[in-house]
Amino acid sequence: MLRVLVSTTLLVLLMIQPAAGAPRDAERAFPAASISTEGYVARVEAFQFIVDGSYSMRASTHELPKIDVARAVAQSLAQAIPPLDYRGGVRAFGQERQYPAGETSLLYGVQRYSPSRAREAIGEVRCAYGDSPLATALDAAGRDLASASGETAVFVVSDGLDMGDEAIAAARRLHERANACIYAVQVGVSRDGSAMLQRLVNAGGCGEVVQAWDLTDPRQMRALVVHALLSGDGDRDGVSDDKDRCLDTPKGTPVTKEGCPVRGLEVSGEVWRLPVRFAFDSSSIDGEYRRALDEIATYLKHNPEMRLVVEGHADDQGDEAYNQVLSERRAQSTRDYLVSRGVPPSQLSVAAYGESQPLVINSSKENRARNRRTQFRVIGEPAVTSR
Repeated sequence: MLRVLVSTTLLVLLMIQPAAGAPRDAERAFPAASISTEGYVARVEAFQFIVDGSYSMRASTHELPKIDVARAVAQSLAQAIPPLDYRGGVRAFGQERQYPAGETSLLYGVQRYSPSRAREAIGEVRCAYGDSPLATALDAAGRDLASASGETAVFVVSDGLDMGDEAIAAARRLHERANACIYAVQVGVSRDGSAMLQRLVNAGGCGEVVQAWDLTDPRQMRALVVHALLSGDGDRDGVSDDKDRCLDTPKGTPVTKEGCPVRGLEVSGEVWRLPVRFAFDSSSIDGEYRRALDEIATYLKHNPEMRLVVEGHADDQGDEAYNQVLSERRAQSTRDYLVSRGVPPSQLSVAAYGESQPLVINSSKENRARNRRTQFRVIGEPAVTSR
């Protein structure tokens, strides 16, 4: 009888404990983004994480306890935030049994931000108990951040469940008291939870809702951190990050006004390879290539110190001397088009290579079409200016 009782007790304990590998698996799912401080300044004066440790976080998402996912994604976000001149803090709610002092507990800060100390504090949120007093946590966050004279931000990491209108009212008070935007990270896929978190953001007047599992992509995590906390031009492409839809553009890449590389452009060192191709024995620029050239022109006008050599090329059909002249006409027509779009002539020169530098072997009709082209070579370093 005693053996049966012991076995039953062990089975019950195993059922109520999270799987031994669950926290580790959750942590592996959310690699921290790497965000350099270069090119950025802090847009907010202070911010805070609010992590949900209420009873509903015992349920699973993607076969992992939601509390483990919340902790892992919050820690990864904390690590991704570059140490600039702002204050940070960590607060939990729904942890009454672990922190009997009240419905919400300040675990770190608000003080000069340290990613390692923030991660350590978030790591303390391991129990899921009680109700979901988010309203109490938001009001406390308002007091924590009230001394900031500028903008603040709050990351709410939660499933959005078991909350009512009092949380919405608290979100309004938070914005009024601390000029805070709310960035809600939904753990789980409940439609009710998503709707509640969107109501919180709307009540605060600014911010956004993101799905936790989207942040397994470091690019998405970086975009959230930049949007919430930073100002500047991290990839130095001349498009401020609040307008930049491509935050990781390689240095020196010409971009559109949205901050994304010009479509079809390949950058290899100092060479810009744009597929401006020509019909056989032609130097006329077809309409399909003009939009890309328009983007190149805009980029050059915003970088007046940059100089480009427009290089013309031909395939191997016909006389070599004629192809040399043809390649020069192609380079000149491309230069003339850019000048017609407002690029100062002093920024552009031409060079012609005839059939001497094929991009691919002239072994087929398709390959010869690729070799009838113009491309660009950068002279000097661009001095990118903001748009």
